[in-house]
Amino acid sequence: MANSESEGAPGSEREALRSELERFQARLELALEAGRMGAWQFDMQTGHVTWTATLERIHGLAEGTFGGTFEHYQRDIHPEDRARVLAAIAASASGAIPHQLLYRIVRPDGQVRWLEASGRLTAGPDGQPTQMMGVCCDVTERVASEEERRELLLRTEAAVRARDDLLAMVSHDLRSPLGVVAFSVEVIAERIGREDPRSLKDIERIRRAVTGMSSLIGNLLDATSIETGSFAISPKEANVQALVLESLDSFARFAGRRQVGLVMKCDDPSAKIVCDRQRIRQVVDNLLGNAIKFAPEGTLVEVSARVDASGFVLAVSDSGPGIPAENAALVFERYWHGKQSGRGGTGLGLYIAQGIVAAHGGRIWVESVLGEGSTFFVRLPHPERRPE
Repeated sequence: MANSESEGAPGSEREALRSELERFQARLELALEAGRMGAWQFDMQTGHVTWTATLERIHGLAEGTFGGTFEHYQRDIHPEDRARVLAAIAASASGAIPHQLLYRIVRPDGQVRWLEASGRLTAGPDGQPTQMMGVCCDVTERVASEEERRELLLRTEAAVRARDDLLAMVSHDLRSPLGVVAFSVEVIAERIGREDPRSLKDIERIRRAVTGMSSLIGNLLDATSIETGSFAISPKEANVQALVLESLDSFARFAGRRQVGLVMKCDDPSAKIVCDRQRIRQVVDNLLGNAIKFAPEGTLVEVSARVDASGFVLAVSDSGPGIPAENAALVFERYWHGKQSGRGGTGLGLYIAQGIVAAHGGRIWVESVLGEGSTFFVRLPHPERRPE
């Protein structure tokens, strides 16, 4: 009895292994089907190709109807992709290099589907390749979605280019008549001022409106040139203190109306930098104007400027409401500040300032604490250290 049980043990083990293998294959088939994937195996000695039922369904075939040869597989590959796919498989078979492909197939009903396939070579004990195996996944919906996104991106880029071209054209066309208006206002102010001084207030309102419109047009042109990569600078040597003082003088009345004090610190009055003076003055004006705008009454706005071994460093500080940490980088985005600040404006100032600083090979950033204020920094490297 003992001998009989001993003799039957190997058979029982084989049955257990066979059952376990069948369960494993069933689980694998279920996992492949859930992932819309099919597995394949190519016996390089016999030329026989085995497909799982899921792969047959992906190819639009009824279960068990695949021909079982590499030639049958080739027939399904889209004619425009066939040479590329076969070349990749041949390279993989000869060099034992795993392949991963994205290609199209044509089902028996004429429907075109996109497949993503990967495969690798396996070798026998003697090192000779014996078979290739891999998986295929139907990714038609993903490819279609990616194509839609690409088309949407192209349409969006075209719309942005058209918008920028229109802005540039309109801005250029408006500059000439605005120049005429500005000149006419000055002539009228000179004439009427002598006869009716009370009308000068109305003329001053017109003058401010014209100045504001000219500034807006300039900002639109600058933003467009920065966006299109056509923004250019003309660097020359400039005195740091004189440059900053000009900006402070131009904002003195605005600061006085808001009861905000202005303080300047310059370590070396004779320090000079090489920059586009007009453009850097534009940056200083923007930072100073924003600081005064957000500074509470009775507080100070501090401007410090210095030139050290690394280049020019400017800091403009206020004790206003501050900027949330998550918005510290967003404030330099085009139009963002105008939408978020609640103070009006286009939101182009900081965007243009960043473009000007970048054109000099420099960097602009803000450090802020909510409820305590903000400091905007500008760092411009010396010309020999600027990137080409």
